[in-house]
Amino acid sequence: MKTILFAIATTAIIFLSSCKPEQEFLSPEQILKEKEAVQNVIKTYNDASEDRNFAKIVETLAEEVKFFGTDSAEIITTFPQFKEAIQLQWDEYERINYGHMQDVFIDMDPNGQLATIMYGQPVDLFKNGVHKHVYVRVQRTLKKQKGNWLIYSGIMGLANNTKIIPDQMQEETPAETTETK
Repeated sequence: MKTILFAIATTAIIFLSSCKPEQEFLSPEQILKEKEAVQNVIKTYNDASEDRNFAKIVETLAEEVKFFGTDSAEIITTFPQFKEAIQLQWDEYERINYGHMQDVFIDMDPNGQLATIMYGQPVDLFKNGVHKHVYVRVQRTLKKQKGNWLIYSGIMGLANNTKIIPDQMQEETPAETTETK
């Protein structure tokens, strides 16, 4: 009887372990499509930030977030901290315009479930009639949840402006002379 139970248990274990789904790796075409989707999430986030649309920003975020800002004291680990940081940014500047992402690098796991994007980006800040052009370096890590890419961590820092191509860099100028959104 023990031998029969042992045989049944062994057979069941072998059968159940063989039913485990095979991991599917994405084709090169699928990887390109997923990388485009990752980049679109970042664009959506930036557009929502420009529009000061917090609800739209939240749609791009995972359930938990971890961010490091340009200030060493800016470490965000909860949604209330994130909302406060975004509101402070919106209160600080009348308008923020994000330029086109440059030097974009995206790395993704072969299953298309985890991705890291790094890029540079010109940013125009407007405050009290003054326009300031800066260049930032950004890194975001995204997870795929329920079929959607969502940002769950990242860091942003101001780049050394001496490395910016001269025609991309502007000195502070009155906002009236700059192009508006």
